[in-house]
Amino acid sequence: MDPNKEISIVGMQQSDDNPYVDLLYNALEDEGITVCQGVNYKLLPLTRSSLDHTDAEVIQLDWLYGYYMANGFTGTRIADFAITVCRTFFFLIDLFIIYFRQTSVVWTVHNKSHHESKYPRTERIVNEMMCWVSDAITVKCEHAKCEVESAFWMAGLDKMYVVSDGNYIPAYENSISKQEARMELGVDNSTFVYLYFGMIREYKGIPNLIDSFNNIDQSNAELWIVGNASSEGIREDIQECVSDAENIFTVFEFVEADQVQFYMNAADTLVLPYRNILNSGTVHLGLSFGLPIVAPEMGCIPATTPKENEFLYDKSDPKALVRALTQVREHDDLQTVREANYQRAVSQSWNKSAQKLKDVYESVT
Repeated sequence: MDPNKEISIVGMQQSDDNPYVDLLYNALEDEGITVCQGVNYKLLPLTRSSLDHTDAEVIQLDWLYGYYMANGFTGTRIADFAITVCRTFFFLIDLFIIYFRQTSVVWTVHNKSHHESKYPRTERIVNEMMCWVSDAITVKCEHAKCEVESAFWMAGLDKMYVVSDGNYIPAYENSISKQEARMELGVDNSTFVYLYFGMIREYKGIPNLIDSFNNIDQSNAELWIVGNASSEGIREDIQECVSDAENIFTVFEFVEADQVQFYMNAADTLVLPYRNILNSGTVHLGLSFGLPIVAPEMGCIPATTPKENEFLYDKSDPKALVRALTQVREHDDLQTVREANYQRAVSQSWNKSAQKLKDVYESVT
């Protein structure tokens, strides 16, 4: 490809409460790539968005669930499944049309499968088709290349590229001190605060976190669980688990961007007890606030965190999380960990991500 030629892409992912899309698309624009916003039409969204922007050489796809999966549309599983099958049929047609129109397709794989394992057979068909249609597949780390290649028959290593995420430093205010944050939340300055932050879903392992917290020395310690519950049932289950606890606090709500700093700066450590994960944006968020991170040693988490963050644990060991919670509290130099984590975040810029994506786009046009 002519290196002086301008590249134009159709970005299908919509900007929402997660700043990922805006940060990435803005960085791509800084690299001289024209990003045309696709529209999630109810029927044939890829084809119609491509026709809306005929000069665009590439369609960039991220999460696919919204194009075909019905989850809670009707409140009836059978009806939702029927809608999913119908939407899947039309989405596969959409992919076929894009393929035969010879529009280049780049798919960024964030997860190997839906976290709640909704309609796994249908999802497998869509993902295999997506791998076949894609001219390039991007993942977040080298480990993810192996995971995705082994998960999908059509995902060849020859068209897979590593493009890691940037940080969230520019996306969230970070102007208050730890003392000010704790004053706002009513937390004593001498308390050691464990924080879980993010959407509360089954795979996030919150019951295991609560059990593990209950098995450590809780003197002068608090656990904060902050985020929207994905269902009323999950919220009720967690609330029941902590109903008698005086040092476990729950905030079941979406946290606005300007309020995130209060929870992050009040915490001593961020705990993410995932049962299964490939990539975690919340790990990048924690690094962006310089928080020590307790998380399982799986997926791209080891590649994302620096060696100073010694609190990754073996998920297969039922006592590992208990030990990690104890280890982070007893660590004799958490400030060094905080500085190392923040510097790792600084090194993970969206401009670097955009430069790598630009190379991918150039390779398929």
